[in-house]
Amino acid sequence: SRSETKDKMGIFHLIEHVFFQGGLKYPDAYALAVAIDTAGATHNAMTGKEYVMYFVEHGISKKNLGLDILEDMLLHARFQEEELDKEKEVVLGELQGSLDKPEDLLFDGIYRELLYKNHPLGFDILGNRETLGAMRRDDLFECLRHFYKAGNMVVFIAGNVDVSETFSEVEKRFGAIAPGVAPKWVLFDEETMPPDKVFTVPRKEKESADIVLVNPMPGYSNQGDFYPLNLLITVLGISSSSRLFQRIREKEALVYHIQSSGNSHY
Repeated sequence: SRSETKDKMGIFHLIEHVFFQGGLKYPDAYALAVAIDTAGATHNAMTGKEYVMYFVEHGISKKNLGLDILEDMLLHARFQEEELDKEKEVVLGELQGSLDKPEDLLFDGIYRELLYKNHPLGFDILGNRETLGAMRRDDLFECLRHFYKAGNMVVFIAGNVDVSETFSEVEKRFGAIAPGVAPKWVLFDEETMPPDKVFTVPRKEKESADIVLVNPMPGYSNQGDFYPLNLLITVLGISSSSRLFQRIREKEALVYHIQSSGNSHY
């Protein structure tokens, strides 16, 4: 989503949704679901600030089913208007659901109000009612032409596969994707960070409080600090054996849940 403009906020997430509405071999969501379910497979996708991911997981006996499905989605999507309108409603439902989750409002608000403000990193990944309502089929295809390029995509394959055969399959299926790289991100200038240091989401009907303490950390381009800091975050609060969980929850019984995490950007 950090590649979006303000008037196209939410377009990458919307594309992710509409991809699952069919291509050529799997012409609609039902055909895709049948292919997945009859193979005992799973599939999903997620949209983040800096990448979109699509995955299929299945038994080795199904050979190249995952590549087959991803090829059909990414290269032969039709983005039919009626399906686009349906998915807009689905995303609007997600937006409405996030309004009922104070923790979601809190994290989105931190990005928007305390950290990045009008920079794309501060945009809501889901977009909003106005931007979603204005998006048309041609907007989605235009986004694909700019960002879904070979130099901007990576294929990961893990499991009991023949490496040389798999490379050949990937080349055969995805070799037609236009070469090149996507437009560069707009880098964030720390000088533009808002002066406010506190963001609150009052919710009287909630029985507990969510509290987030944020501290700047190095980006992933700072290799010297990036890995040690992520190890520190893990030790502090990633699992139930972590320092924070064991001390604050287990020993002191002060909270129901506590954790640490880190988001690194370039």
